Amino acid sequence: LRGVALDADVQATAPSTVRGDEELLLSAFGTLVMATAALTDAPYGRTVTLRATRGGDDTYVVTAVHDAELPHHLRSKLVDESRESLRSGEATAPALLLLRAARRIAELHGGHMTIDCADGRTNVSLEIPIGRS
Repeated sequence: LRGVALDADVQATAPSTVRGDEELLLSAFGTLVMATAALTDAPYGRTVTLRATRGGDDTYVVTAVHDAELPHHLRSKLVDESRESLRSGEATAPALLLLRAARRIAELHGGHMTIDCADGRTNVSLEIPIGRS
């Protein structure tokens, strides 16, 4: 829908199962791809790599690697928890809200979200404990 090609990179060390709410986790993982793509300044027709790996001994890490850098002003709005930071008329508000929800889903499962922007790329990761339900 946004001209994004998805490349899956499931590493051999990635766990085959994770305990948690399947629908919430799938929504959060999809948000890493689509909401972040909506916020980056890259042109249509780009590739996003969705990478699944094991983080340490007991976590599952899903990372969406975008070939565009998330602008600084949007990073600060993502971190800011106030409702005022998301104005209803802004085109970016729905995508930011979805990313906040993905972060909250990770937290509800005992995990967290990280965003790393450098060298023209944006990596958005959710790290979820494997055994927690």
